[in-house]
Amino acid sequence: MNPEFRVLVLEDNPGDLRLLREMVADEGDMRFHLNAVSRLMEALEVLDDEPYDLILADLNVPDSNGLDTFQSLQKSAPDTPVILVTGNTDESTALAAVAHGAQDYLVKDGLDARALTRAMMYAVERNRVEQERRQLVAILEATTDVVWTITPDGRTRFLNQAGHAVLGLAPDIGLAAVDLMEHFAPWAMRLVREEAIPCAIRDGVWLGETALIGPDRTEIPVSQIIIAHRSSSGRLLFLSSIARDIRERKKTEERLARLAQFDPLTGLPNRDLFRDRLTHAMQRARRHERLLALLFIDLDNFKDVNDTLGHSAGDQLLKEVGKRLERCLRAEDTVGRLGGDEFTVLIENLESIEQLQVVLDKLLRELSTGVPLAGTEVFVTASIGATLYPLGEADTETLLKQADAAMYQAKSSGRNNYQFYSHELQIRITQRLALANDLRRAVERRELTLEYQPQVDVMTGAVTCLEALVRWNHPRDGLISPRVFIPIAEQTGQIGALGDWVLRAACRQCALWRAAGHPHARVSVNVSARQFRLTNMVHIVRSALDDAHLDADALELEITEGLMMENLNAVEGVLRELREMGVTLAVDDFGTGYSSLAYLKHLPLHCLKIDQSFVRDLPSDSDSAAIARSILAMAHHLNLSVVAEGVETQEQYDFLVDEGCDAVQGFLFARPLSPLAVEAVLRSGLALR
Repeated sequence: MNPEFRVLVLEDNPGDLRLLREMVADEGDMRFHLNAVSRLMEALEVLDDEPYDLILADLNVPDSNGLDTFQSLQKSAPDTPVILVTGNTDESTALAAVAHGAQDYLVKDGLDARALTRAMMYAVERNRVEQERRQLVAILEATTDVVWTITPDGRTRFLNQAGHAVLGLAPDIGLAAVDLMEHFAPWAMRLVREEAIPCAIRDGVWLGETALIGPDRTEIPVSQIIIAHRSSSGRLLFLSSIARDIRERKKTEERLARLAQFDPLTGLPNRDLFRDRLTHAMQRARRHERLLALLFIDLDNFKDVNDTLGHSAGDQLLKEVGKRLERCLRAEDTVGRLGGDEFTVLIENLESIEQLQVVLDKLLRELSTGVPLAGTEVFVTASIGATLYPLGEADTETLLKQADAAMYQAKSSGRNNYQFYSHELQIRITQRLALANDLRRAVERRELTLEYQPQVDVMTGAVTCLEALVRWNHPRDGLISPRVFIPIAEQTGQIGALGDWVLRAACRQCALWRAAGHPHARVSVNVSARQFRLTNMVHIVRSALDDAHLDADALELEITEGLMMENLNAVEGVLRELREMGVTLAVDDFGTGYSSLAYLKHLPLHCLKIDQSFVRDLPSDSDSAAIARSILAMAHHLNLSVVAEGVETQEQYDFLVDEGCDAVQGFLFARPLSPLAVEAVLRSGLALR
């Protein structure tokens, strides 16, 4: 079905109106709906009520004549095309109307149907195209993208208002004066001229990124598309372009790239970027025959800062450590953070190992300086592992493993020191890893056993308590010393499970002794600081006692001095709960840590155990003798009993008795005994002295 066009006819001559209707009716393939009025005021009222596709108007009507008629119609319906149908005498006026915007004019004399309908169709179509053009221009002006068109020879034909604003051009500037190429960054101008436009002409379209120059002469990165427009015959008509400001996208991409390569907390290179830099540094060292060092740094007891001061303080500490590491090194060296409290350092162009040692000493000094955190000053130390390249064949991964292994050796060597990687170290690390794996299955395989060393009252010689000592009978390596596998258990987090097994096994054994007729039998169990932190000690102790049906007064727990230094309030609360249960509390290896009278008088303790390192040289060594006397005097002043460990000679024993020591423990009286041997001692009532 052909479309129907609504036509308003302004004609006061009935004969001319009838003729127009007949001419339109004769064209059967066109559908026009004519609404005729004879006065201008009527036409204006009709136009005000409803839209029309076309106006046919005689310039001279009863209430208006000449150019005024057209201008009134145009003002009332500016988007509706007007065709003038006039007489010969009005032809000059009609021409003036066309100059002011009328679509066409037809002279009534000699008018035929074909000319009339053709003029009407052309006017409607031309108006439709113009409306679409205006809509398109409105859309292009509304967008914030820069839109322009240029002729094949480079002359600017259109530039939207966004383009004027971005390029800093006045809105009323003549486009003939605008050379868009001059508003590209130099590198982008070459790209557009040499690649983008030729590509668009050849392929029809080009997509890419360029940069415009803004009013402040800074580059504005844009995503740009250039399209070549051709006629039906293939002739190039013009080029159009749309350029979108991508500054925010570029910033986001830069942020994402930084997040992908840099640690968000410290701003240091992360694991991936550090590995990449290490790889390239190794290539340079090999090519130029220069020495480089890789350091693996782990903070000592960093978890304690998080636990006591909070994670925010821990984050501040990590940022400060990163800054200090960078201050100690040259600009060409690289500091990275792998995660947690692990840092890596890459030092290139070393002259000697001695030069590296100077750097390592400087790092240890700098890191051990106090850090103000959360209203207090925190002191941390670091364990550093170092490996060198290319002293041996290694790839990036191997070098990192070597430095990591050396760092763990520094941890095992007392912390706050550095160790160099060696082949022998790798063997030891491999063996430790194997033992760590085997230790996980030692309990279920029943490879662990307990022996008990008696504590002896110096006045009566009676056994007052039995310290439980864990033994590991490895199926391949035989008996493994606790000095070997206890540190492994602490480092790998297995100390909680191991300690729980020891506690429960000791409680069950003590219950068996009591059930066998030894109601005063007591056991002592060591609790490491890490085990204390990782577990709920009150719950575990209560559970172990309940499972064994053992009274709390049968159990003594030995804690280390270092535990008391970590968080006095938290430790004191747990110890008070244990004491209220009836558990005896002792400080093990007293004198080797950092305990002070201030700590001891706040904690609910029963006993101090003098470390064997102070007993070993008694009574001949004056320093050891003075320390032992001081510990005994301080403990008795606080109403604490004292047990001396490692007593092996009569001279040691006599000195301790003379100085008022309450109990002793050592080879002079008994080595660690099996449960059966302990029962024999308890049954015989033998006094061990």
